[in-house]
Amino acid sequence: MNRFIVILLSTMLTFTFSCKKETYKDRLMHYYRLINAKKGIKVINLITGKSYGKNNFNKFHMGSMLRLPVLVAAYYLAEKNQLNLEQRFVVGRLEITHGTGILKDISNVGVKFFTIRELAGIMMKCNDVTATDLIINAIGLEKLNQALKDMNITGISITADN
Repeated sequence: MNRFIVILLSTMLTFTFSCKKETYKDRLMHYYRLINAKKGIKVINLITGKSYGKNNFNKFHMGSMLRLPVLVAAYYLAEKNQLNLEQRFVVGRLEITHGTGILKDISNVGVKFFTIRELAGIMMKCNDVTATDLIINAIGLEKLNQALKDMNITGISITADN
């Protein structure tokens, strides 16, 4: 799992590099300066342990970024045999929550069944709030936060109001 995150971050950053010699820190700070909002960033090389941060001790509402730690925790728990990704959930009108996504449209045609694995895909690809909520409810907030802590992912606390 850690290699996947490193590869994903490395691929995203390498793709944006120009021909001149830049470091990851230079490129990150370039994008950081372009954002005109309250912001913070923390990057950790999971292989070397080196890190860089700017305003990284400030607390921020996670918004749709909540999906990534939920996904990582779900697959971590599945790897530890503490979560069955093939567990099926009923998704109908009663399960739909606020926000974006495709499940609210699908529920209009009746009840559908989805596995946690399918919900994870929908959560990530479609920014689906209902899928995210169903996965969080399946895992439980306490277990979810403990999984993040077990993986040494600190500074993130998932609560009912994220």
